[in-house]
Amino acid sequence: TGLLGLILNLLPWQEEDDSSKEDLAKKGPKVFNQNLLYLIWFSNFLSFLVLNITRTFFPLLGLELKMSPSFIGFILFLPGLSQIIITLFLKNNPAWSYNLKTIMVGQLLAITGLILIGFSKITLLIGLGLFLPGFMAGITNYSSNFMSLSQEEEGKKRIGVHEALVGLAGCLSGFAGGG
Repeated sequence: TGLLGLILNLLPWQEEDDSSKEDLAKKGPKVFNQNLLYLIWFSNFLSFLVLNITRTFFPLLGLELKMSPSFIGFILFLPGLSQIIITLFLKNNPAWSYNLKTIMVGQLLAITGLILIGFSKITLLIGLGLFLPGFMAGITNYSSNFMSLSQEEEGKKRIGVHEALVGLAGCLSGFAGGG
């Protein structure tokens, strides 16, 4: 998703200046960018695909690393915790939902987390590795919901697309993860 975001970063995005960030949530329909919404939908789909694959296959890795089942359950709680934290933060800062840089930061955090999961045998780093992709899922989910509903006349259709993509990620995660 990071590579896709970098490629799509070359498209002509509507940039807001820093002075208007407080008013950005009020001007939602005026600054709406369809390309950014498509990117957020795709990023949201991939973030839930990654989270579902991780939640499905991490217990196997945990058992291989001699973790107890209760500790594996605790570690699998971490992505949800990070989603809650970032959602609470974004709820008070809605201007971030219109910002491509926010999505890119979420993707970089998820990539860092997946590298930690894949290459670390240290429990603390694996826990951090599961915590970081939850930030991406929280950022993309909040931004997708926020932008989908930002224009009232199309909001119902757009939120339906958002939910369909999250559901599709859940369905495809077993196939994409090799299960």
